[in-house]
Amino acid sequence: KILTLGGSTTDGYFKMFSDSKTWPYLLSKVCNMEFNCQVVNGGVGGYSSSQELIKYLMYSDLFKDFDYVISLNGINEINLNRGLNSKLKEEYPYHTQLQFFMTKKEKWIKQNQNKIVILPNIMSYIKYLLKNNYETNVIDLLQKDKLEGDEIQKNFTNLDYNFILWKKNISMLNSLSNNNRSKFISFLQPTIGLDHVKIEWQTKNNDFQIYENFNKTQTKIDINYIYNKFRKTCLNLEYCVDISSIVAPGGSDDLFSNARHHNEKGNLIIANKI
Repeated sequence: KILTLGGSTTDGYFKMFSDSKTWPYLLSKVCNMEFNCQVVNGGVGGYSSSQELIKYLMYSDLFKDFDYVISLNGINEINLNRGLNSKLKEEYPYHTQLQFFMTKKEKWIKQNQNKIVILPNIMSYIKYLLKNNYETNVIDLLQKDKLEGDEIQKNFTNLDYNFILWKKNISMLNSLSNNNRSKFISFLQPTIGLDHVKIEWQTKNNDFQIYENFNKTQTKIDINYIYNKFRKTCLNLEYCVDISSIVAPGGSDDLFSNARHHNEKGNLIIANKI
């Protein structure tokens, strides 16, 4: 019995990236070829190791019967800038700026308030057009412009903090899993644009275009900065396995849906490796 944790790559995010053929789904298929396996997918789109830890703490009693707890993480760890200054982040590592404000003021702020939309029919049409170009929307969201001046060091300081938090999170997940008599394994997520992954392009397919666009972004710099720390740490942890080098683009088949998510073929490679 296997519990999987992770973000949208694990979750599948409403069939958006691989038509529901996520790596946990494919892991179940592969595993059941030799064993009697039950895979329970606990992934949630947008989750980092912080949310995985909170989820495990909240539902720990429900997770006692699992033989393995598997986390696939890495990419979402770069997006932990919650709007708090460095001192407050140390004191409230799992709070967003809004959550901190509500706790401090003991005041609930409704976050699902209906907004007044001007020219709703036109806005609906624009959203319809954007929906049909989803790849562009994802790229715009995750590929921020390159930083300059003082912003560069501030960004690296934030990534350093995220790395330390990741290390603590997977250590606590390991301890909690062991307490439930489950074996915990944190797999370092493969992704596009990692400098240590050497690519020889056989054809300029869709993966090539995704790779070329991604290489021009600040996110590419961020991922390599924090992954260098992840990989060095992972080598010295018995519950961490670095699979960031697999599912590399460059072959005749496309393996990516976008810069952050693999397609079914890519997910099958991940499932087989795990």
